[in-house]
Amino acid sequence: MEDKNAKEKKTPICPQCGSKKVIPIVYGYPSYELWEEEEKGNLKLGGCKIDPNNPEWHCKDCKYEWKELRFIY
Repeated sequence: MEDKNAKEKKTPICPQCGSKKVIPIVYGYPSYELWEEEEKGNLKLGGCKIDPNNPEWHCKDCKYEWKELRFIY
């Protein structure tokens, strides 16, 4: 049985260039561990300003950033 939340956690494909090299953007005051993860290229720090319109994903190939749209049926 597949975890219902697993689909929400999957990394998307870049809608601009089709790359799979996509990382999440993390907002807020970063911990030391988050700084390390950014240095490794596992995420991008987005700053301390948290806004519902901030992009959620960053493409490492084309640098495009976007917010994933979620639809409720």
